[in-house]
Amino acid sequence: MLMVLGACSKAQDYPHLTTITGRITVADSVDTTGDFSGFKLSIVLSDTTGRPDTLFKATTARDGRFRSQILVPAQGRYQITIGRYENQLATAIIVLGKEDSVRITAEFPNIEKTFLVESPENEAMRAYDRITRSYNRVLQFLQRGALSPDSIPDELMKWSKIYWELQDQYPTSLASRLGIIESFNILDGVNDSLIVARLTSMNQDETLMRSVSILSIGAMTREQGLTSTLDYLNKRKKASKDAVNRRYLDISRVQLLSDSLRIAEALKEMDAFDKEHTDQVSKGWSGMTRIDLTQLSLGKPMPAFTLRLEGGAKLPSDSLKGKPYILEIASLRDPIYQQQFTQMQGYFYVYNPMGLQFYTIPIEDNVVVIDGFYQDRDQLWPLAEAGYWREGDLMQRLNITSLPVRFLVDGEGKIVRKYAGNINLIVPDLQRVITPKTTN
Repeated sequence: MLMVLGACSKAQDYPHLTTITGRITVADSVDTTGDFSGFKLSIVLSDTTGRPDTLFKATTARDGRFRSQILVPAQGRYQITIGRYENQLATAIIVLGKEDSVRITAEFPNIEKTFLVESPENEAMRAYDRITRSYNRVLQFLQRGALSPDSIPDELMKWSKIYWELQDQYPTSLASRLGIIESFNILDGVNDSLIVARLTSMNQDETLMRSVSILSIGAMTREQGLTSTLDYLNKRKKASKDAVNRRYLDISRVQLLSDSLRIAEALKEMDAFDKEHTDQVSKGWSGMTRIDLTQLSLGKPMPAFTLRLEGGAKLPSDSLKGKPYILEIASLRDPIYQQQFTQMQGYFYVYNPMGLQFYTIPIEDNVVVIDGFYQDRDQLWPLAEAGYWREGDLMQRLNITSLPVRFLVDGEGKIVRKYAGNINLIVPDLQRVITPKTTN
């Protein structure tokens, strides 16, 4: 059980805890008695066994005030519930940090509209959210062609800087950490040298360094080469005292070698990984990754399949030989897939005239979902029927453990690469696969 201290009366302050105070009132149009007691506020988490675990609870006194001190397990966003007389009235998201001071105010019956959280962490998060809303509008303009291609890198650099500077305005806040991560995200593929410069200049905690290192590996490899990047990961591991962080650094080494198509070296790293990391999480990752490296990597034959396309036509994989193709497995409701769809359409327009074919297996059971996805989008290539993904053992043979996943297969039916999520490596691979022999 997590520590919860205090109630409505004044209590002894514990400096290592987070203090949550506030007041909930009732509008005169609803109740003129001035009795604001009985509002219950709570934050309930799940413990390691899945059972509910109360992080925070408080009940308002007659004047509507409440006060409590809690031990925050980790800086982050938490859902708070407000109720009265056994009725849930509202939920909201607040940011809590360790040793923080938070004040909450609201008025019934419009709690969700009047709900206000005041604290350094929440002020910083409001700034981050404002920046994100503005940045998303800019992305929409870019997608509509509002800027010339030559201007786009400068525009992205500007927004990367805005996110990066949150750490100067709100140091140590959750918003500043998210800003650093988003800054690296924006720079990916835009300015590799700046990514590497920022990464090597950072002196943050291991959790944040792990996140940005994962985002920066590709840029560092392009900028400094594979050997230097492996050396960097090795130095980080030697300096780390955290077992989870060391595991992620080892995983990054394996993935980097795999992405560089150094499969034999990646398997040697896997052997060392298995000896050092024996927990269940590591064993699960190792087992899945070994399948990809030994059965679904460069030069391996694509597992046989027969697509049942919309309308009932069947397309056996043997009939696809002679031309390279991309097979993607994805949920059409997945925000990541929706974001990548425009990029994949761009690849289609460029490479389909050169002979590259595209096919999608939607992880959907209802044709209405598929039709809805394409209501405002062009369907440029064939799709398997709704529910096809459940048939047989193809998902198991393709080792599908996350979505979206794509396979690039050459004209001989051999795998070039499996892409789990990230598609930044598709273009370099296509440039190797698409040759005059495959050009129509």
